[in-house]
Amino acid sequence: MAKTGLEIIKALDTTAGEIAEIISKGHPPFEEGGAVACDLVTCEQCWLAWLTTGKPPIPTNK
Repeated sequence: MAKTGLEIIKALDTTAGEIAEIISKGHPPFEEGGAVACDLVTCEQCWLAWLTTGKPPIPTNK
């Protein structure tokens, strides 16, 4: 089961360096390796999906 981004960030054993590595890459690190259609979702939708579900967002109208 994929962890949500919030679970990863709030985990007591997650270091500041690990969080910096996550956010510096520009794209959320979806555990399932799901592809994100960047032309169909906004960056905000993508990060929100990772933070709340841990899964790639389902494309909707921008």
